Amino acid sequence: MPEVAGTELVQLLRALFDLGPKDHITNNHILSATEYAKKFDDVHLEVTCFFLLLFNGLLMPRTAQYISVRSIGYAADLEWIGKVNWCKLALDNIALSFVCRSVYNPATLLVSFFPLILHFSWDTFTL
Repeated sequence: MPEVAGTELVQLLRALFDLGPKDHITNNHILSATEYAKKFDDVHLEVTCFFLLLFNGLLMPRTAQYISVRSIGYAADLEWIGKVNWCKLALDNIALSFVCRSVYNPATLLVSFFPLILHFSWDTFTL
C-alpha cells in the first residue's frame, strides 16, 4: 500500500475540514471534498474521492460511517490502483472481517460478503 501518499491525503482532508488527529474522516467529508475539487477543477482529488467512496461502499465495505485508513492508502495513489488484484483484495477484506469483526458483531459479516456476492453475480451474467 502506498503509505506516503495516504498520509499526505489524510493531512489534506484533515486540513480541509479542520479535523484533529483523533477525528474520523467520514463519507460526508469525502462528498464535501468532491464538491471542493469540482469547484477548483482538481480532477485528481475528485477521482481520488470517487475511489474512496467506491472502496468504502462496495469493494471493502464497513458498517462504520468513516473512511478506513486502508481505503485512504489505497485511493491515494491513482497509478497504484491499476496494479492491484481487486478480487484478491476484496476476498482478503472478507477474511479480515471473519477474523476481526465477526466475533464482536455478526452483522458486519453480511456487509463483508457483498463484494463476493457481486463477483459471483457478475460471473453468472457475463457467461
